[in-house]
Amino acid sequence: MSISMLSGRLLPALLILGLTAMFVSSAGYFLSGPSLIKKNISRTPVQPGPAAASEAGMGGAMNADFMERISDLMGKLKENPNDFDTRMELAEMFMMAKEVSGAAIHLQKAVELRPDSQEAHHKLGAILYGLGRYEESARSLEKALALEEDAGCLFNLGLIYMQHLDKAVEGRALLERAAAAPDASPDLLNHVKDILKEQGK
Repeated sequence: MSISMLSGRLLPALLILGLTAMFVSSAGYFLSGPSLIKKNISRTPVQPGPAAASEAGMGGAMNADFMERISDLMGKLKENPNDFDTRMELAEMFMMAKEVSGAAIHLQKAVELRPDSQEAHHKLGAILYGLGRYEESARSLEKALALEEDAGCLFNLGLIYMQHLDKAVEGRALLERAAAAPDASPDLLNHVKDILKEQGK
């Protein structure tokens, strides 16, 4: 049984809540030429589409154990739709299976349940970026930064400002702050350097 089939059986009541957005695993997203930064995770970025276990880095992840875990989590959610941790885990698992719409439902609900979660806002912003919803993505990342500043979030927001929202000056300032942040990785520093060089700085 695919996750799409499973979600089709278990999600209708949740869909009524009008939830949106999604993610992968820690407080960031992906990096691809450049794109948004992902940290503390090795999976590659995914785009909306059918489940593709081999590309999700799971070695045939759509197996019985994976589907059983999804089913167990959905059962927990049926008992308690306001379980933040379950929402976050489901968002990650749906993203691993490239089921963007399912992951979106759970991450949006997660930020509603815990508006003070920097991680949830950052992940939501990254997902919205992947969906091409740049203004919404920026708003989520701004909320994440207001809660806690980190290099990945600064970089992500700066990139969106520069590439999609016609805010080049603000974007460059955020990239510079990201590069100066104590948690800035060598990869982030290299990408900031490349981007600013392209911008003629």
